[in-house]
Formats: sequence, C-alpha cells, structure tokens
Amino acid sequence: SMVFKKGRRWESNYETPFGSFAMGVYPTRVHYSVENGTGEVNLAYQLDLQGHYAAMHELNIRFAPGKGRGKNKEN
Repeated sequence: SMVFKKGRRWESNYETPFGSFAMGVYPTRVHYSVENGTGEVNLAYQLDLQGHYAAMHELNIRFAPGKGRGKNKEN
C-alpha cells in the first residue's frame, strides 16, 4: 500500500513479471473530506522511477454510498 502524506516521500520497489524497479512518490497536495459517507480525495504527487523524475500526477476521487452501481453486480 502507498501512504500519501504531504511533504513526505514514500519509497518502495515495484514488482513486475520482468523484474523490479525503485519507485518514489512525493505528494505536493493531499486533501480529503468525508461527510455522511460521501466525500472526495484530491492528490497531486511527483513520481520518480529508479531515482529519476518521471512525471507529476493528479488523482481526484469522489465517492458516495450506493447500491448495485458496480458493473459486476447483479440486480
């Protein structure tokens, strides 16, 4: 699992069928809010691969309680 804390670097090895490589994540924005089971998560982070800058990423997730919304659910 990854841990996103603003200003704190997270490092690990990423395993693939072709071998592993070092991966680092440095969050520059970490925001979340939850109220009555509904909420959102907003992240911005720098991704490093093998100790070198790879890219900046943003991840925005909104969630809410629901019933039977998944495409694999049977109604």
